[in-house]
Amino acid sequence: MKNRFSAFSKICAYSAVYLIILLLAVFNGFRINTSFYSLFPSSENIGKVDDKILQNTSPAVNILVGHEDFAVAAEQASRFYDIFKDSGIFSTLVLYTDDPGISELQEYLFDHRYMLLDNDLINDLENGDVGHVSDSALAAVYGAFTFTDLSLLAEDPFMLTEHSMKRFVSGISGNLQFRQNMLTGESGGKKYILIRGKVSDSALAFSGQNGLARLYDKASELNRLSGAEFMFSGVPFHSYESSRNASHEIFWISILSIAGVVILLIFAFHSILPVFVSVVNILVSLLFAIASVVVFFGNIHILAFVFGTTLIGISIDYSIHYFIASGYRHNFRGLIINCISTEISWLFLMLAPFTLLRQIALFSAVGLLCSFIGVYWFYPLLNVSCRRMESVRTAALRRKNAGIALLCMSMILVTVSLGAGIRIKNDLTGMYRMSDFLQKSERTVAEVLDFHSGGEYIIVSETSEQELLEKEEALCTVLMDEKKAGDIGGFTAISQYIPSVRTQMKSYAAVSALISESSVQFCKLGFLPDEMSSKLAADYRSGSSDFIVLDSDVPAFFHEICDNLYLGDIDGKFFSVVFPTKVKNPALLKERISDLDNVIFCSKVNDISGKLDSLTRMTLIFIAFSYICILAILFCIYRKKALILAAVPAVIILTLLALVTFANGGVDFFSAAGIILVFGLGLDYLVYSAEGAVSGIPDVTSKATLFSFITTELSFGALAFSSFQPVHIFGITVAAGLGIAYLFSVFTARIYSDKI
Repeated sequence: MKNRFSAFSKICAYSAVYLIILLLAVFNGFRINTSFYSLFPSSENIGKVDDKILQNTSPAVNILVGHEDFAVAAEQASRFYDIFKDSGIFSTLVLYTDDPGISELQEYLFDHRYMLLDNDLINDLENGDVGHVSDSALAAVYGAFTFTDLSLLAEDPFMLTEHSMKRFVSGISGNLQFRQNMLTGESGGKKYILIRGKVSDSALAFSGQNGLARLYDKASELNRLSGAEFMFSGVPFHSYESSRNASHEIFWISILSIAGVVILLIFAFHSILPVFVSVVNILVSLLFAIASVVVFFGNIHILAFVFGTTLIGISIDYSIHYFIASGYRHNFRGLIINCISTEISWLFLMLAPFTLLRQIALFSAVGLLCSFIGVYWFYPLLNVSCRRMESVRTAALRRKNAGIALLCMSMILVTVSLGAGIRIKNDLTGMYRMSDFLQKSERTVAEVLDFHSGGEYIIVSETSEQELLEKEEALCTVLMDEKKAGDIGGFTAISQYIPSVRTQMKSYAAVSALISESSVQFCKLGFLPDEMSSKLAADYRSGSSDFIVLDSDVPAFFHEICDNLYLGDIDGKFFSVVFPTKVKNPALLKERISDLDNVIFCSKVNDISGKLDSLTRMTLIFIAFSYICILAILFCIYRKKALILAAVPAVIILTLLALVTFANGGVDFFSAAGIILVFGLGLDYLVYSAEGAVSGIPDVTSKATLFSFITTELSFGALAFSSFQPVHIFGITVAAGLGIAYLFSVFTARIYSDKI
């Protein structure tokens, strides 16, 4: 009765915890994170600021519709826009630069015309060069085309509004031209029309009904009907393609892994029932792992699913060792030791300041624990057994030959390790390979828009909004010098659109030179000079306090740009971001602005690679701490003989570090994460062999260990075929490492099994 009550209590406790986690996950919502940049840690130590920049810029997309005939391109761009403008896929979608928008911008610039002179114009006026400004205005008035309404000429005889309009419109349109209220450009003999937008969060779903898949499908359809070419550029498209590939890989890796495991289990168990029980235990563990990650993190990254499929190969080990030895007096000590050692390996990774890695670590740790509890608590209640394995004999090496082989292997591998030299190297550019279509799209968009960015940006911070703008203007002075020197192509900053009050005052003061010469200008324009000059002077005096500040209402034409450039108040400081383009030498630019306080230069690729280097070193330190912790546990159980078990993983880790360095030129973050798992799993094989000797069934345990190794290799071997480099590197590192670990376990067991 006591045992039945104890079993009933275990079932109730397990079920209660399981249901609570599952209900919390359902209540929270099984949200899947598909962001491409979430795969990597944030650059620099600027956490919330970097997150805000990604939040503002990541949803932005550019879509080009091209054809040799402009009319065809315009028609298809219009059709595409009409289909998707209210689809919910985009939070904003812009094709037409319509008259209301231009009128709004003109009105805004006219109202603030005295405050928005650029530095070149201010310098001209401060140097007394009024004639140049006057001549430029007259040329615009009598020219063929103007941006502004000439009916405002009586109040703006020097065409200051026109000057600002040209500057801002060219800043927004870049290398493009306005045609039929659309931004257009050319490349390779084709006319392209630009559609700009921001993708909504729901659009990255895998469903073809509501996600970006619908854009691809419609673009293909329009291409077949008209021959128009569609080019897609932006992070959402990369996230979508990566996520789509990952979802396909999850399906096939899971199917192949489970199928391979089932076939091996049928061969090993000679019975369907233990296979069914084992598969159920795996599925229950996977669901619990997913729910736990969702509860703890609020979402689960799609890549965590891919890595999480390895749980199939790891957790099945417990079932294999239980059922193969089920005809004997079962010793759970080996399973307990191995569960603890593997959990330590994963839980140390939970300390890493990298959300994706922590999700993978929690997924694996929780799923593995769930699988172990199923074996430890519930399998004995099922009274399921398999054919006894008394007749099974693994190929045995004589102790002397095995010792010589192990000694030679160790000497060779350690020599390779020392000779190769262990280096840390992370190359972000090699971790993602875009599809041919996206590669062509990005290249075409960059050429048409004349916008080439290597992921560099500059973060500016100050304690007040005006100090922020003034600091940014000082930065822009340096950047302008770099532009004139040809070191950068250009830059975009919020202070170009909303100058500091100090600069606006300087602009206002410079205009006084024009006011004093306005009568001459009015004569040239055919107005009555005295009357018009008096009105202009009065208007000038009345506008002395019409300053623009960061919280002012700006035209819709400016909204998208200003929202991306001004980050606002973050933890008591004000932040903005400046985007330079065509940076030839990021290191040199970083040095040029290093004298400016509160200015941080960020190069996304270099900074993330550097951060990954730091995380790689941290992971290797975690391996050392894991080793110490597990060595202490082994010493408590096996006393001095624990050194026999602990020495082998040290050699395996050193060897694997050397091999990875030799193959890839250095140890990267994902291979280091694989090595820490090899350490935990490789030790399992040694412990199983040791416990088999203690239980008096070394040959049966050897058979179980072989099947455990094969099933785990199936899981990680499948990852090695992934098209995504981080997954491929992780999978092939673990697969190779476990192969080495298993060979060492065979030799070590033959030499020392009688000593444990």
